Amino acid sequence: MTEVCLPDDIRFTTQSEVDSFPIRFPNCTEIWGSVLITGEIENLDSLRQITFIRLDLRIQEIEVGSLKGLENLTSVGGDLWIWRNKSPSLVNLFGLNGLHYVAGNFYLFSNDAITDCTGLENLDSTGGELSVSGNPSLNSLQGLEGLISVGGDLSLGGTSLTSIMELSSLTIIGGSYSPGLNLNNLSGLKNLTTIKGDFSLENNSNLKELTGSYILFHCFQFSLTFLISFRCDIIFG
Repeated sequence: MTEVCLPDDIRFTTQSEVDSFPIRFPNCTEIWGSVLITGEIENLDSLRQITFIRLDLRIQEIEVGSLKGLENLTSVGGDLWIWRNKSPSLVNLFGLNGLHYVAGNFYLFSNDAITDCTGLENLDSTGGELSVSGNPSLNSLQGLEGLISVGGDLSLGGTSLTSIMELSSLTIIGGSYSPGLNLNNLSGLKNLTTIKGDFSLENNSNLKELTGSYILFHCFQFSLTFLISFRCDIIFG
C-alpha cells in the first residue's frame, strides 16, 4: 500500500529515529517534504520502504559505511546532496541502486573516502546540475555509465580523475561543462551531442589529445595551443 506522507520534512539524526520510521509510518513510501540524514547513524536499513522524495534529500556528516537501505528510492523531486561525509568506510554510493532521476541538482561534495560512484548505475538523468567536487579519493566515475542527460551544468573538480570514460552514454548537457583539471583526454564524450552553455577547458595542462571528442569541432575551429576556454551555445545534430 502506497501512502503519501510527511509534507513538513523529516530529519534522521540518530539510529533510533531511523529504526522507528517503519513503526511510526508503516505505509509511508512517498515523502512529500524534504529528508535530512545526518549524525551518528550506523545503518539505513529501516528506510527501505521509501520510493520517492518530493523535495530535497540531504545525506551529510554521517557515520555509516554504505547507503544500503535506500535501494528502493527511485526519484528525488528536489536536490540531492551527498556531502561532508568523513566516514572512512563510505567508499561508494552503493544503496542508491534504484535511483533513476533527480529533478533538481545533484551535489557530490567533500566526501573524504568515496573512490567511485558505484550504486548510481540506474541514474539516467538530472533535471538540474551535476556537480562533483572536493572528493579527494575519487578516481573513477564508475557507476555513471547509464547517465544520458544532465539538465544543468556538469562540473568535475577537486578530484583525482584522469578519465571520464564512464560518461560515454551522456548525450545532453543543459548548461555549462567544466571537466576538471587532471584529465588526459575527453574520449568519454563520444556520444555527447548537446551543450547549451559554456565549455571551459581552462588550465587543463594534462590534456594531451582529443580522441573521441569530435563534438568540439562542431563548435568552433581552434588550435590546441589556444585551448583555454570557448563558448558552445548551439545544439549539434
